[in-house]
Amino acid sequence: WVLANIDPSIKEKYLSSFASFEQSNEPKEVVTTKEGEAAKKIGDKIQSDSQKVQLTKDKKYYVGGDGTKYARVTSIIQADAEGEKFDENSKWITPSTNIGTGLDELGRDFMSGRITRNSRGNYEVKGVPVEEVYPNIDGVHATSYLNQWAELKSKLDKRGIHIIPREVVAKGQLNIKDKQGKDHTINVAGTLDLLGYDDKGNWYIFDMKTHRSNNTDDKIPKWSRQLSLYKKFLENEYGINVSVLAVIPTKINYPEPTATN
Repeated sequence: WVLANIDPSIKEKYLSSFASFEQSNEPKEVVTTKEGEAAKKIGDKIQSDSQKVQLTKDKKYYVGGDGTKYARVTSIIQADAEGEKFDENSKWITPSTNIGTGLDELGRDFMSGRITRNSRGNYEVKGVPVEEVYPNIDGVHATSYLNQWAELKSKLDKRGIHIIPREVVAKGQLNIKDKQGKDHTINVAGTLDLLGYDDKGNWYIFDMKTHRSNNTDDKIPKWSRQLSLYKKFLENEYGINVSVLAVIPTKINYPEPTATN
């Protein structure tokens, strides 16, 4: 039903940070260093802290383990005067959200090792074909899509980049103005898809974005603001250096929905 591909046109046009991953297929010697050991400890803490922050049932806010309430990064960006206008009655919301979430999970599960490849070259989860576990993609397209993930993972491995393949919650504070122009400081949180680090102590943010349109120029500023906030929050809270922000763009095709439900 869904044809998904990591979109090379967007990667080449906007994501120069990916260039270094494409330049060489030669393995690099990976040496565990004090910086690498320290980064792993920080990564473990980030994962542990992320598990304590949960979305509310209505998915409008995050709530921390201490009860602190956080507005969603995506909501703040959509409310921004420069952001993309959000139409809650759009017929595209349900399919785009469900498909995007499903493909995000597919990518993370591959990077975590949950998805494996059998002797016939097909991908599966504990012996079950992936198309039976992830309903928004068929077997042929799942194989093609995951082959691209395998190529990306190989490049990251050769660069000595360790991936945290679970949802990571980045949280912090922002100063915003209300409609009357009054300043407010609010708590904000957002979930990024993949966080990585190397043995030099450098950090990498990768966020998966699905898109159906052939023209994504209007989405790039929004994606950039979102990832920049993740970078700011993680650096402020954990004292790390995020050296790369990158989007993994996935072009998807599916029939136009006929109604909002």
